[in-house]
Amino acid sequence: MHDAPRGNLPRGSRTTRLDDWWRSVANETWARALLPHFDLSALRPISTDNATKICSSCVDTDFLSPVLDLGRTLQDLERGSYDCRVCKLLLHCLLKAQPKPDGKVKLFIDDDISAFRTSDDGEPLVSIYSDPHHGPVLAHAQFGLPFLPEFGSTQQFRLLRQWAQLCDETHDCLSGKTDTKATGSMPTRLVYVGSDTDPRMRLVHASNRATDKYMALSHCWGVLSAQEKFCLYANNKKDLEQDIPFEALPKTFRDAVTVTRELGISYIWIDSLCIIQDDDQDWEAEAARMGTVFSSAYCTIAASSATCSLEGFLGTRTQREATAIKTIRGHVYLAESIDDFQKHVEQGALNKRGWVFQERALSRRTIHFTSTQVYWECGGGIQCETQARLRNSQSEFIGDPNFPVYALKHHKDDRIRLIQYLYRVYSGLSLTKMTDRPKAILGLQERLASAFESSAKYGVLSAYFERMLLWVAQDRGGMSRIAYAPAQRVPSWSWMAYAGKIQYMEIPFKQVNWMGNFIDPLGSLSNEADWDGRLLAQANNLLIDQAELETKSRIDRGDCKIDCIHWKCVVCGQSKLSDEYGNFDHYVLLIRQTPSGGAMNTYERVGVGVLLGTHIVPGTTEVWVV
Repeated sequence: MHDAPRGNLPRGSRTTRLDDWWRSVANETWARALLPHFDLSALRPISTDNATKICSSCVDTDFLSPVLDLGRTLQDLERGSYDCRVCKLLLHCLLKAQPKPDGKVKLFIDDDISAFRTSDDGEPLVSIYSDPHHGPVLAHAQFGLPFLPEFGSTQQFRLLRQWAQLCDETHDCLSGKTDTKATGSMPTRLVYVGSDTDPRMRLVHASNRATDKYMALSHCWGVLSAQEKFCLYANNKKDLEQDIPFEALPKTFRDAVTVTRELGISYIWIDSLCIIQDDDQDWEAEAARMGTVFSSAYCTIAASSATCSLEGFLGTRTQREATAIKTIRGHVYLAESIDDFQKHVEQGALNKRGWVFQERALSRRTIHFTSTQVYWECGGGIQCETQARLRNSQSEFIGDPNFPVYALKHHKDDRIRLIQYLYRVYSGLSLTKMTDRPKAILGLQERLASAFESSAKYGVLSAYFERMLLWVAQDRGGMSRIAYAPAQRVPSWSWMAYAGKIQYMEIPFKQVNWMGNFIDPLGSLSNEADWDGRLLAQANNLLIDQAELETKSRIDRGDCKIDCIHWKCVVCGQSKLSDEYGNFDHYVLLIRQTPSGGAMNTYERVGVGVLLGTHIVPGTTEVWVV
């Protein structure tokens, strides 16, 4: 199936595209404000004397040059690593890139991230830092920490407090929050973490209190036995309201309480302690409030590397390789590159969970604890513990403290791309109960509907209805229908009805006429309490053989056999440009009659396609797509 018209696009029709490229941005102001709070002697390599433990080849190398042409092979560095600390560092970092063992090593500086790569598209290998005590930042270098504070140390907690203070003072990430003296915006329950004058930790009812700062924990439960879980149940509620023994908590909860106390905050929200786990009614009510809980929190603690609540996140740290070098322009530090928010957080254990996606997106600020380093995420970007600051134009949509205002700052084309990015990522995440697929993103969907002044149902916005209806399985035929209860049924036209990751058809912007063959989609009918997701549409019969339809379509499920005689299509859009033969592409939703013995004019989605007008029989029939 081809996804774009074959005609030539006219000059000026190209639209701005977002990219998925991570960049380091200038961070000297924050770094200069933060570094004086550290005992830097403990966070730097000790020696800057090039006469000790450094070979003559490394002494002669200008590490502030944009290109490091070492003139040595990997074997040369291996031999030198026994006596030279710089060779040892370079060898350690280069082995991650798997270079040719007999090739001469050449590294190129990437000024976007102040790190050396082996090629333009290679991963960052060696970061270079300048010493703020020795004048201005040097070319190609950044202010930062070669070594990092120990997890849970005084230095690390000092950093977290400074991050929060700087964000409070210089960003508007908390703007729009309810006035601190107002009532009614607090979660139903919170855990009071104790204080010097009132040390007893306990569960409190918070919904009728004046609003106060609280933290929220985002974590993986993991596969635990009933004895290993520490949860709120109907039969222990009164006990936990009297006292929660700190040592009885799982390690992740203890660590979260410790961070909350160190930040000077009195309360924390933890799902397993603030929702009655054996009360379905309470769970449903609190799940519906989840978005508000995270968006109203002072900050979210994300246990990004912990796979269960027993692991914790304030453990021991293996320091990265780093060394100091004295140059004619000042002291610099070379260190193994570890600033990788995508790998450590977005692809980490925690963020593979569907519920966590919404927790991150609706949080105003998040502290991500990974096994490598801590990241602070807010409207100013991603602040690394190394003191680098990272930005990514797509990821910032999820990290927007006022989600989804970031999207509204873009043109229409990029707004659509960002919404599609959100649904595409979410569709690939795991859920313990696949029937939670609509629930775990409900808060985000409500925000999108409000911001875009449209209806949002089942992962589709009415503002861009037909384009967003044309999703496809990322893996051909890789979707399977989720067995929802009858009262929770999700319509076939929604990707939420299936398990599996999606992507969207590559349909050019400004080059398609949307046909309006779905009548009042997500309109007045969808607001009725008993609406079951059915859409009224004008459908056409097909005039194409099976072999050709296979090349021009993407079928959702592998067990669905193409039937050109009985299937129909709903034309969603038609290209404004024709090919050299005068043919126009038609972007269609493929449907078949429901196999469950429903009404004759009731159909379900089976896939999408790009057909020519000659493949579609003129004249339409009114059908229901359910």
